[in-house]
Amino acid sequence: MPDAQPTFGACYGNAWALMRNTDVAYVEGIAVGALVRPMLHAWNCATLDSCRAVDWSHYAGSHWTRYIGVAFTRSEYDELLAATSHGGATIIGLFHVRYFGDIEELMGRIITRRSG
Repeated sequence: MPDAQPTFGACYGNAWALMRNTDVAYVEGIAVGALVRPMLHAWNCATLDSCRAVDWSHYAGSHWTRYIGVAFTRSEYDELLAATSHGGATIIGLFHVRYFGDIEELMGRIITRRSG
């Protein structure tokens, strides 16, 4: 586990930092709950096919009850980042409207590559 503590309101950075310093996967998608609106969010999971979220963010009292997302390895995330017009940033929201158009086809190819 990294020595750093998570930053409040920085889910993308928190998930990125944990992925960079350990062997967990980086996940982006939507967090949902019965009492809150769906929200774009980033978290981690142990493996690409894990069903358990590792969320560094401060949401212990959150009403989010479900996470729906796509997991990426460190190399897959780097491949997606390189394909965006991110202006040199190392952390982006992959599903953000600003970047998704750049990587939509590549994301599909990465997912297809996994299945054989």
